[in-house]
Order: sequence, then C-alpha cells, then structure tokens
Amino acid sequence: MDPMDSYFVIIGIIAVGVGIYELITKKLVGRKLEGVKKENVRKFLPYDVATYIIDGVTMVLLGSGQYVPFMRTTVGIFAVIILSLAVLVGNWYFSKKILGTPSNAERLR
Repeated sequence: MDPMDSYFVIIGIIAVGVGIYELITKKLVGRKLEGVKKENVRKFLPYDVATYIIDGVTMVLLGSGQYVPFMRTTVGIFAVIILSLAVLVGNWYFSKKILGTPSNAERLR
C-alpha cells in the first residue's frame, strides 16, 4: 500500500469514527451552532452522521483499491467519487435548509 492509499484509509477511518461519535453523543462536531435551536440540530444530526460515515467508507474504498476488485476499475473509482461528492452536496443543502445560514455579523466573528 503506497502512502497516499494509507492516507485515504486513515482519514476514512477517522471520518467513520467522527460519525459514530456524533451518533453516540448527539452533538455536531466542528460547526458553529450559535442561535440554532436544539430541535434543528436534532433534525440535522442524521444527515451529518450519514455524511461522515458514507464519505469515510468511500475514502477507505479509494485507499484500498488493490484489495477490492471493484475499485481496480475506472468506473468503480468514478462511481465512489461521485457518490462522495453527492453526499457532500446533500449535507450542504440540508445544513442550509435545517440549520439556516449565519447572519453577516456571525460570519465576521
């Protein structure tokens, strides 16, 4: 396994760990939540957990291509990358829809 593959696998395992941590603690990691209702955080939590876990698994798949036959093909690599990007776009969309957008005053802090 070359260094880049090892990096992908390590980052993927960390992402899955963060997703499980959020699921257990019911808290979002790495987000400013000033002024956001707890009810909205609870609504958004499953989307964020799914994002961390799915993107973590896709990173592990990208890093372990030599062990997973499907990941040896160009189609497999592109499919996993597109899935990962779709999950990230979905997370961004639902975060704006459920958590709202910060005001200009909050952005400047």
